Amino acid sequence: MITFFHNFANTWGAKFIFVVLALCMIVWFGLGSFVDLNPMAEKAVIVGSKSTTVQQVMNDFEAQRKKVSQMTGGRYFSPEQALSSGLLLQVIGQQVSDLVAANIRDKIGLTASNAAVQKYVERNPVFADVTGRFDKNLFYAYLAQNQMTEAMLGTKLADELALRHLTDTIGRLGYAPQELVRLMYNREHEKRDVTALLVETDKIPVTEKPTEAVLHEYYEAEAENLMAPEYRALNIVLITPEMMLNKITISDEETDAVFDEEKTKYITPETRQVFQMRFDSADAAKAVKQKVTPATFEKTAADELGQTPDQTNFGAVTRDGLLEELGEAVFTATAGTIVGPVQSPVGYHLFYVKSITPATTLPDVQIRAEIKKRLAMEKTYDVQEETVRRLEDALGSGTSLKNAAEKEGLSVVEVPQIDIAGQTPEGDALPDDLKNTEMLQNAFILQKGESTALTEQGAGFIVAEVTDITPVAQKPFEAVKQEMTALWTADQQKEKLKEIVETALDVTKQGNPLEAQGLFAPFEKIAVTGMTRTNFGRIPAQAVPLIMSQPVGRTAVRSFDLPNGTLVFVTDKVIPADPDKDTLGFKATEQTLKTLSGEALAQQTVAAFAKEFGVTVNEAEINKAFSIYKTQE
Repeated sequence: MITFFHNFANTWGAKFIFVVLALCMIVWFGLGSFVDLNPMAEKAVIVGSKSTTVQQVMNDFEAQRKKVSQMTGGRYFSPEQALSSGLLLQVIGQQVSDLVAANIRDKIGLTASNAAVQKYVERNPVFADVTGRFDKNLFYAYLAQNQMTEAMLGTKLADELALRHLTDTIGRLGYAPQELVRLMYNREHEKRDVTALLVETDKIPVTEKPTEAVLHEYYEAEAENLMAPEYRALNIVLITPEMMLNKITISDEETDAVFDEEKTKYITPETRQVFQMRFDSADAAKAVKQKVTPATFEKTAADELGQTPDQTNFGAVTRDGLLEELGEAVFTATAGTIVGPVQSPVGYHLFYVKSITPATTLPDVQIRAEIKKRLAMEKTYDVQEETVRRLEDALGSGTSLKNAAEKEGLSVVEVPQIDIAGQTPEGDALPDDLKNTEMLQNAFILQKGESTALTEQGAGFIVAEVTDITPVAQKPFEAVKQEMTALWTADQQKEKLKEIVETALDVTKQGNPLEAQGLFAPFEKIAVTGMTRTNFGRIPAQAVPLIMSQPVGRTAVRSFDLPNGTLVFVTDKVIPADPDKDTLGFKATEQTLKTLSGEALAQQTVAAFAKEFGVTVNEAEINKAFSIYKTQE
């Protein structure tokens, strides 16, 4: 849980997971021994004296699969896709991590107090407002988003903070020998003055034009890369709950049966515009109340308590939006009055009730219409299920999808040509509501006239019938002529690139300055003064290690190939690092080395504990459980 927070992402609590995940992978892929496994117990992961069940693995897998689906805009993420993406291994790794941590805590008695957890939460930037102060609204929003209670979060944080006691302590044992620090400092702080020429391939001019014969040669040579994919014509039918509404009629009697009970749900509760000041003691609150007025309430909160406008102005609140003891005081007061002090678990409060908006309710006619709509929507899933069943029966009896759908009053979308990725020959994509990876994959293994199984699509289903097949074929020459011209041009540029680089190297080795060669005017000239391994200006990062090892002088000119061209460079000057003149920099390097060695020690300690406990993954039982998903696919 802590690993979800930004300021903990680089701590040992987070890194611990990857250490144990590596151990899990060793066992998972068969290098560990599977001992003392009782298949009837359905234990999935065993670490020391602790274990999780296959059911827990499946629950966590499903929860993570749904999260991925939500992150992709609600698009269906099938179990087969989740398995192939490695999601199951991630779930296993997290469970191994949790169990190893639990064993470590038990073995050496690690704990974290409630006060430590509270302090961590209050100081966590995830829950801070723009002023940096703890914001309870952000805190509760986080709990709701992750479907957790305060107690659940507290337990998670206490467990993880307890483990940090160990990893942080070990991390402080890092050491840094002075000679090693000096070597590291000298390497990182050496400076160089460098002149370079960036010859980018696509900037090389090509004035020649290829002949038709040459382009045909390219066409023949690239034949394997010029194949148009297989296309299929599909009839697609989408079934959603909303489509079932026109098949449902709700009677007045059904509406009357729930009207009286649900009428209160359509009442907009009374709201009040409320301002508040919070005090640590009742006496302090009473003292301020004696002198504050409605007109000075906000200014007093800012001047005497340092409250921001957001902390003072609660805005429009309902009675349920306040703690019970606060709501009673605020909602029995009249508009324009100051109420308090009122005690709550977080202190003593003064409230200024600025205005009152009375409760309102919709007209009965509108309420009845809303109830009818809701009752109809509740029945749509049953009607959808019946429609799907009848459609499956019709398709199973040999009826075409188009005829079966029309009989059910469903629309049929005719797609003339589509590939397995959902793209037309023109590059257009299927609409999102019709694009379903599982359906498309199934459609491309069927014969003409066959239909896919009905596949989940959000809250509904989707099915496709293959009406025509266009096999894989080579694209015609005219369709790819421009592409062949681009290939020929790129080859010409590559040949010219070699000539330009060889010329630049030869001329520079003869003593001519690289930056003064007019021959290379179209290309970017780069001059970096005081270049280091971490501060290198416009120099491509991949070339930096080679540049930082080259001798000085034009005769030592070198080139470095890049994905988009070549870098030709000369080291003009080397300025050695001087740790004796940079005390702060030397100390920073020393601390970095201590941190790195401390992290290595902590990693080794966690790994040693895991090895001592023993990490076992019951691969056979897990595979047996997840074979159900594969059957469903």
